Amino acid sequence: MTELFFQGSQIQATTFRGFESIAAIALGYLVLSAVITAGVRLLERRFAQGAVR
Repeated sequence: MTELFFQGSQIQATTFRGFESIAAIALGYLVLSAVITAGVRLLERRFAQGAVR
């Protein structure tokens, strides 16, 4: 995640487009957290089914 922010800062410094850079970083974090959350939910369901048996 640090690398994502660093790359966004580099783009911002080069292009002088602060809003677009920060918006891209925020979208990247949103996608990353959504994927991780979906994965954790799948694991929770799988382990919860195994505990019932």
